[in-house]
Amino acid sequence: MEAWDGMGVALIHSGFPTMQDHVYAHLSEALMAGVFRPGEPIAITDLARQFGTSAMPVRDAVRRLHAEGALQIEPQRGVRVRLAEEAEVAELIRLRLNLEPGLAAAAATRLSDEALQALDETAMALGDALGDADPLRLLQLNKALHFILYEAAAQPVTLQIVRMLWARMGPVIRVYVSNPAFAITPETARRLVVAVRARDSRAARRWVIETIRTPAAILLADYARYVGEPAARPGYRREPAVGA
Repeated sequence: MEAWDGMGVALIHSGFPTMQDHVYAHLSEALMAGVFRPGEPIAITDLARQFGTSAMPVRDAVRRLHAEGALQIEPQRGVRVRLAEEAEVAELIRLRLNLEPGLAAAAATRLSDEALQALDETAMALGDALGDADPLRLLQLNKALHFILYEAAAQPVTLQIVRMLWARMGPVIRVYVSNPAFAITPETARRLVVAVRARDSRAARRWVIETIRTPAAILLADYARYVGEPAARPGYRREPAVGA
């Protein structure tokens, strides 16, 4: 939970209609960005304190994310990040390959100058994060890079579905990102910037396919080693969950 500490506080009063929407949105963003690991307990009381609210809005957000498959509510044990089976992750990857390249292709001809500048800045920030050996920061920048692009596609229904897929994939990506084979590099990011500056929809589509398919093949070739059961993961420390 250390990576989440303080994030909620910084994002309070962001203009969401209700506190429930606010908590749901930012908890979903944290899952997408790999803040949590598969099987990690979610402490309702801790999140309520960080958001400066009661437990009720947090419970509501947790139930929504449980319904979407990102979290797991267990009787007598509480709330945990879902520990996905290999077949489930393979299906999520197939869905991403069906949806995200189309978003990228549509966005390549629509990105504003401000969005292009944001892509440039994100690509440069990746270099700093690599130098600092900060896997969580890499994941956050990787997410930003993709969604700066996808949000420009003007396809809100598809974007909503893709966000739900990322909320389920983010924790899985977190556990294997430290492998050098999965390195998210500034050079990779720059290829996307070059493609969209040229308004090259095909190149943007190819970029997304490559950034999904290449690491997915490595992950699925040895899924049990990267994810497996929580107790089998190096460095995993089981903690009691707080009930929902």
